[in-house]
Amino acid sequence: MSFTHTLLCDVLALSVESPHQPPGEYLQEFINEICEGTRGLQFARRKVGTFAPGRTDERWVYMPGEPYPMGWVGHGDYRISGSGEDMFIVCSRKIFNGKYTHGDQHHMRMSRAIGPAVRSAKRYLQNYRPSEMAEVRVGDLRSEIRDVGDKLDKQLTADARAAGVFGDLTSDPGEGTATLMTELRHLANTSHEFVNAAYGVKLRAMLTSLEEQSMGKGQQLNMSFVSVRQRLGVQSFDVVDVDGAQDWNIKVAQESTRYTDNLPEDILGKMSVLSMLENGKYVGGVGYRISDSMFYVTR
Repeated sequence: MSFTHTLLCDVLALSVESPHQPPGEYLQEFINEICEGTRGLQFARRKVGTFAPGRTDERWVYMPGEPYPMGWVGHGDYRISGSGEDMFIVCSRKIFNGKYTHGDQHHMRMSRAIGPAVRSAKRYLQNYRPSEMAEVRVGDLRSEIRDVGDKLDKQLTADARAAGVFGDLTSDPGEGTATLMTELRHLANTSHEFVNAAYGVKLRAMLTSLEEQSMGKGQQLNMSFVSVRQRLGVQSFDVVDVDGAQDWNIKVAQESTRYTDNLPEDILGKMSVLSMLENGKYVGGVGYRISDSMFYVTR
């Protein structure tokens, strides 16, 4: 069961929207002990659905400036059976609880006593490494890339039909279609004057669509994941290579490179374009915006 990764900006937005409720006595004690020896930890209320009546007291745990919270803690009845016994819990992507095969419980440590729960929190609540951040949204990136490819396919089909050309124009056009395309491309690229000027426009539109659709075919799409951080007045950029972004087996490097004031101009320029988009938007040849501090840019 995969862990649900939630952006900190979304966590804080939901926390603001929810009516303020202070933690219960047990959760507050839990929070106080987690904070001992760890500076800078912050907590935000986690909104719990009505489907979990025994889970009413939960808090996200995060460090300001990080894109994702470390996880969350709570106090209540978290067993799927609903035994009625309240426990201290820690939920983290670093936890894999073999007693459960699905749900939040698969990523939980539960304890009746506060001591073991505090130790679990200090062990498993960790900030994301750059390579982890790069892996979180590769599925969304791949889907966006494939959606763009599907739209180009549909546009090519429509433009080809308008020009009176049918059949497969890309993967296996066949000898007859290939010969026809060679002749039509020659006509379009010369000073040939079409009897029907409108047909010349349709033909050039089809050839343009074919070129756009063919550009990415058979080519590996490599990208760079970029995370922007601001600490103590210094801005830094962590960059991770992401290879084969259109494939099912996307390869994410485990190493990252940190830049301060020397980020390559190509990356910086594409980030500037993506900064004008909404989260979750992709532009071919430029990249994909995750949030205002995380991007995938084409290499």
